[in-house]
Amino acid sequence: FRWETWMNTIEKTLKGPKTKVLTITLNPVLDRTLYINNFQIGKTLIADKVKNYAGGKGVNVSRALKIMGFSTLASGIIPETGSGFYLSILDSEGIPHNFLKVKGNLRINTTIITNVSESETHIREKGPSLSPIDKDRFLWMIKEILPHFNAIAFSGSIPLGIDNTIYEELIRIASKNGLRTYLDSSGKPLKEGTKAKPFFLKPNLEEAEDLTGIKVTGKNDYITIIKKIHLSGINYVALSMGKNGLIFSSGRKCYHGQCNVERIINTVGSGDAALAGAIIGLEQGLSEKEITILSVCMGTANTQRDGACHFSVRDMENLIKRVKVNEITL
Repeated sequence: FRWETWMNTIEKTLKGPKTKVLTITLNPVLDRTLYINNFQIGKTLIADKVKNYAGGKGVNVSRALKIMGFSTLASGIIPETGSGFYLSILDSEGIPHNFLKVKGNLRINTTIITNVSESETHIREKGPSLSPIDKDRFLWMIKEILPHFNAIAFSGSIPLGIDNTIYEELIRIASKNGLRTYLDSSGKPLKEGTKAKPFFLKPNLEEAEDLTGIKVTGKNDYITIIKKIHLSGINYVALSMGKNGLIFSSGRKCYHGQCNVERIINTVGSGDAALAGAIIGLEQGLSEKEITILSVCMGTANTQRDGACHFSVRDMENLIKRVKVNEITL
């Protein structure tokens, strides 16, 4: 796999009709990081530095796709209070968006980083509960814009008030409209979503074990899990394993890819970057081996920068030769 060859391929593709990818984030979040020296509980403190990021797995995928030159639109549902600041961040990044606004407050996830210890403190908010009317409005909006896209990625958790079958319903709608569907979720929304047979599925190891009922105790169990997912009617699978890389399978060929780095700055969004790599590879018709390398490289590049999917093409150029890939017999 040569980086220069792949860059030539994508440049030719972008000169012609562009693959248009719609990403769906049903539960967006403003990620706020506070850097506080000499942090003490029970004291009034001033943050030395504050960073705000427009978070949400689908938005992260759009951000990664944009970095790689792909045409994308970030969509989903967003609570009205707090949405202005959130969407202004996307505007500043040049990420096109079309969110349905609903009543409620946008949730904020706060991370406190201090020099007192090496640990981080995370405070998570639940977000508002949505109504059946909110869901119906969103489904109507999605049906209206689907004809403008070739592929759609459903990522992340779902908000309160929305039933666990939402991804299953959306995947069926998108598939009927001829779109290739990509799913990355967890728990019941993931289980229900797989019933609609998405084109591509990206669970992590824990999610895959829960989905298939197979506990990994040895290397052969990875293959058993992947085969069982394929048998459910899913064409492509990427099994994410964190620092141990990922396994990508088409059911015909299967590869394990991994890239080791000396220092990890951030892990949030690495799975989303890897998903974006798989989308690019599949939409461009790359081989299974090339898709594995690209996904691993993008996921690893994400670990070298603050914030989810804020890496650069240069970061990838520095890592591409370090990716190790091995074929696995199914």
